[in-house]
Amino acid sequence: MSKYRVLEPIIGLIAFQDTFRQLKEIDESLANNIEQSLKASIDKFHVVLTDPNSHNQQKLVVLLQEQITIQAMASQYLNICEQMTFREKQLWQYVPESVESFFDNLYEKMDVYFLAKEKSMCKEVEKDGEWYTGIRDTAKKAGSVVNWVVKKANEASKEITGSKLSQQDSVIDDRTVVERVMEQFLKPQQVGKEMSALMSQAGEQYQEDWKAHIQNQVPDIERLSAFNLAKQANDSISIDFKMGVSEQAFMVGMGSAVVGTLGLAAGWHTITYALMNVFPPIAIFAVAATVLLGVLTKQHAIEQRKKQVREAVKQYQRYFMMQFNVVPLPNVSGMTLRKYMIHVSEKIVKQTLEQWEKGLLGQFKMEHYRLLVSSFSKHLLMIQEAIDILDNYS
Repeated sequence: MSKYRVLEPIIGLIAFQDTFRQLKEIDESLANNIEQSLKASIDKFHVVLTDPNSHNQQKLVVLLQEQITIQAMASQYLNICEQMTFREKQLWQYVPESVESFFDNLYEKMDVYFLAKEKSMCKEVEKDGEWYTGIRDTAKKAGSVVNWVVKKANEASKEITGSKLSQQDSVIDDRTVVERVMEQFLKPQQVGKEMSALMSQAGEQYQEDWKAHIQNQVPDIERLSAFNLAKQANDSISIDFKMGVSEQAFMVGMGSAVVGTLGLAAGWHTITYALMNVFPPIAIFAVAATVLLGVLTKQHAIEQRKKQVREAVKQYQRYFMMQFNVVPLPNVSGMTLRKYMIHVSEKIVKQTLEQWEKGLLGQFKMEHYRLLVSSFSKHLLMIQEAIDILDNYS
């Protein structure tokens, strides 16, 4: 009878003992149901294997039957692991795409925004286009010298007498037309407010894109539910518990990881404030766009000023876009906006996977189902070993 000792670990489900012990520590009800389902599916085979009156051929037949049954059950749990692993991979692969999509959308909105600003500024230049614009700008720049003299005189007077000679340090508006229209149409406070709105719009689209992607990747709750797998294994078993969440609640809650993680619906203004706070004076962009003007006709002077406006606005926009990659934002742990959006996407993936595990697997994690699959594999190896040994005695 020693040849039948190879059947003992099969009958005792030795391959599953440690796994079920760990599962019961996590969720005893669900673990018991999975165990009962397994036993109910193979008990009839074990009756023959433990019967001392059954002959070798009968035991071989039921071993083959158990092998097929275990393979079918294992494939269901393996399907959980494979589908969840595949879905997880799809989510992680979408992380860089989601970030680039956010910035592409934001950049497009910025193009439209700054183009509108540029057009408004050019119209203002046309209104201001007297034939002597070039001469006047030169005179205004000379006026800065006068302003400097007044400022220094005020400082000296205040130090000696305690009061200024003039109430104002600047007595002449020494801004060029380009500087004036830029300061008029690109006021930091206004730009910050309007950029916050653009970021908010891009953020909303980012959330909708993530929701759609998650919707496309969500696992089949009917096929993968541990409750349904246990139920399918033996319909005669009474299962009086509910694992995870209902299908309706599961589907409704899918987007909460996206909305809850982004958390910037009312906070984009803090980001634009941080960006605007490190912005150089607008005059820098106007000076950078300055072109040398000779004796010009009225129309030519206007076109040159408009050209300066376009170049200044272009540099302003480029500088703004550059800040997304270099300026640390104090309200998001010192990350740049780009790094923060990567962080947000990664967090969406993690929270979505947590929701899926909770909704589909109850208290269990994927690692527990991998343990189950491993136990099925070990049990199948034991069956095959027993078949080989008994077959030699046939």
